[in-house]
Amino acid sequence: MLKEIFDSLGKREIFIIALVLCMISACLSSVATRDLVYKDVIQAESERNTAVGQLDNVTTHLNNATDSLIDMYYNLDNKTNIIIALGSQLVAKGERITNLTEELGDTTVLLVLTQQWLKENTTLVEQLQNGTEETYNVSEVDIHNFMLFDLVSSNVYNATTYNCFDFSTDTRDNAIAQGIESCIVFLYFENSTVNHHVLVGFNTTDNGTVYYEPQTDELVTGLTVGKQYWTECVNGNYTDVSNDTIRKIIKIW
Repeated sequence: MLKEIFDSLGKREIFIIALVLCMISACLSSVATRDLVYKDVIQAESERNTAVGQLDNVTTHLNNATDSLIDMYYNLDNKTNIIIALGSQLVAKGERITNLTEELGDTTVLLVLTQQWLKENTTLVEQLQNGTEETYNVSEVDIHNFMLFDLVSSNVYNATTYNCFDFSTDTRDNAIAQGIESCIVFLYFENSTVNHHVLVGFNTTDNGTVYYEPQTDELVTGLTVGKQYWTECVNGNYTDVSNDTIRKIIKIW
């Protein structure tokens, strides 16, 4: 029957039918393609949502890690400040120990020299203790004349057997023997292999305390901490002396 219907159609009708069939086929194909595309879009959207979720998780982990790093930084900064503070305290204590060590060294030297003088001058010590040796303050001119005629400066220096301490104690003993009040003056120098020196001092009635270098009978002026002893305080021609900056002065009357 279809054959009869088809045979009864003309070419124009056949063409129209074929065209309609092609259009129907194309529409059906488009619908199928649309459905496939729609499925792909849904799958892509699902994958995108999954990726977004994973990215959110990664972002959360990164934020947590950043917060942890910030906390670690502040903790490290606090610990660093503590370490710096402890380091400063340690340096201060180290400097204090160094100062105490220097003080102990100075005191030890002073004690040894004093013991040596006491051993060598037992008679004079007894006279001073018994009050049989009287001394007085005299004028600066009297001190100058005493140093001028005192013969201790003519002795020969020896670092081991007759040094600055011996010059000073002998000069002081001679002064006391003549009734002149005098003292031993210990100087301690900065950064020197010979870290101390000894000279003599006298209280005068007209010009306060005056000092003399007993090895040369030279007047010593401006004797203060921070000055260079030989080049600034001694009234002589000393220009090539290093490491004689005074850091401490001790007077023993």
